[in-house]
Amino acid sequence: RRLLPEKLELVEAESLRAARACLRTQTFDLVLLDLTLPDGGGEDLIAEIGSTPILIFSALEVTGQLAERVTAALVKTKSSATQLRDTILSLSRRPDTLGARN
Repeated sequence: RRLLPEKLELVEAESLRAARACLRTQTFDLVLLDLTLPDGGGEDLIAEIGSTPILIFSALEVTGQLAERVTAALVKTKSSATQLRDTILSLSRRPDTLGARN
């Protein structure tokens, strides 16, 4: 959070249930998704996210069909905070996603 510009509004969801509630009531330019949530797998949210770009940031490797369903993926143990920040900023600046809403 400290590495990102203040202009970016962040909404946190600590669980699958909380994330679903956020997705029902808000729209997002980018979803940062962990695959390991206390009450279920983050991949269960992908269909509910719709056309919003998805960046998976998880301890789990993303391969195969799951990788094809998201915009980008980083493994927590293999990615620096700077790499995460740069990926978020890059995806948030994409002409086809900047300001896009579901």
